[in-house]
Amino acid sequence: MRKTLSLAEKIALLAKHSGVSQAAIADEVGVPASHVNHFFRGKGDVRSELFIEILKTLNIDVEAIINKEVARINDLDLEEKKSAGDTFERLVKSFDKTEREAIVEYLDGFAVAHLGAKAKKQTKILRELI
Repeated sequence: MRKTLSLAEKIALLAKHSGVSQAAIADEVGVPASHVNHFFRGKGDVRSELFIEILKTLNIDVEAIINKEVARINDLDLEEKKSAGDTFERLVKSFDKTEREAIVEYLDGFAVAHLGAKAKKQTKILRELI
């Protein structure tokens, strides 16, 4: 059975694979080599700023990783919105013209009651669908 590595052990493996010594990492981030060694063995904690510096030393750009994940989430949100919009458009187009006009009139009245004058711009878009 394979042991699951801790985050510190995974980072130590990356350091070893990249050929960067613990001493070099320690020098780069300004801490004793023993501190890095303890961290890599999962025996000691490091403050978050030091953790980020260790990752930078290993050419791991945490901000880029986070930015990529945020972009992925935003893309999913856009896809969900587009999907919902497409579904609504297909639904509206499945009705005959009289039904579509009735739906738009209902939505127009509802929107005006809740949004006031701003609603006219929104329902204008709906009218274009019919």
